[in-house]
Amino acid sequence: MIMPTFTCARRTLLHRLVSHQKHYYRSIHPLSSLKHSFGSKAGNDEKEEPACYTASSSLSSTPQLFIDASLRGVGQVIFLNSPIAGGALLTGLAIGDPYLAGLATLGTVSANGVAQLISKSDKDAYTNGLYGYNGCLVGCATSVFLAPSNIVMGLLTTTIAGATTPFVVHAIKPVMGSVPQWTLAFNGVTLSTLVLFRQLNLLPMNDAAPSLTHAHDAMLMVNASLQGLSL
Repeated sequence: MIMPTFTCARRTLLHRLVSHQKHYYRSIHPLSSLKHSFGSKAGNDEKEEPACYTASSSLSSTPQLFIDASLRGVGQVIFLNSPIAGGALLTGLAIGDPYLAGLATLGTVSANGVAQLISKSDKDAYTNGLYGYNGCLVGCATSVFLAPSNIVMGLLTTTIAGATTPFVVHAIKPVMGSVPQWTLAFNGVTLSTLVLFRQLNLLPMNDAAPSLTHAHDAMLMVNASLQGLSL
């Protein structure tokens, strides 16, 4: 019983000596102390990576980060935070309907372009595609209601409406608190745009799109807002 006790005591003493030496070394070497304060990449000072995605050093450049965030935004439409999923989804849309895929891409890029400027305090949301998916959905909706023959108006509408969604996200964020916003920004911007175009008779609607009448505009907005929520 004497030998194990002595060994344990010796290990404890050695540990205290090593700790004391490290503390003394840092006290007389400011650079070492500063490095310890900001963390080290090796040893026990290494931090675990967060569960959510953050921009890595390999995506430090703005173009790469923008492309990655945009693809993640497309993937978030189907609840997948992955640039591979976003690329696969865009590929499928391009095969089925190139016009829809083009406007979806434009809406995503437009939304992320604005989000990159106004989301300085919420960088994780931007890099995880939580701004881009609303713009992607705006582009999809525009392709449904505006025929390819109105491609100029479709491009203009998608660019402006997609760029508006990040402002809506920021505006309702304090009100929503911890409750997910889902597609509220997309619903609000798209329905407001459709009603405005219909009231002002700015352009002919897509023949394949659902017909809109003045008498049902209010009911349409209420009904579509409820049906468009992703629950």
